[in-house]
Amino acid sequence: MRSIWIFLSSVAAIVAIGGTVYLISRPEAELALSGNGELRAMSPGRRIPVAPAGNPLLAASELQLDMWIPIYPIPCGEIVFGAADERARHFSFCVREIRNRVFFHSNLELSDEDVLDPRVRAHWRATVRPR
Repeated sequence: MRSIWIFLSSVAAIVAIGGTVYLISRPEAELALSGNGELRAMSPGRRIPVAPAGNPLLAASELQLDMWIPIYPIPCGEIVFGAADERARHFSFCVREIRNRVFFHSNLELSDEDVLDPRVRAHWRATVRPR
């Protein structure tokens, strides 16, 4: 009887680990910016998005801001745009992380000034903050 329980629990563990690996490695539809600044789905094999010229943070939708501005483990939106205190503990990390995420998803390299633009702060407050 004990060997049956060991066998069943081993099978359950293997299925759980396999399911977790499958869910993590599953290709998801990627999001990219179209020429007019709207979000569109990309095919999983394609990695070259079309992005508008300039600062994509100025015209980003709520979904894009959620994708580009991390909230876990550090609420970067509140640090960079809410308090906007350059002496905050994770301020430089958050600016760098936002720049990296925008580059990863839109293939546009932003400067620190682009991220810290007061228009981006106002757009973030109008789009994300009212929750």
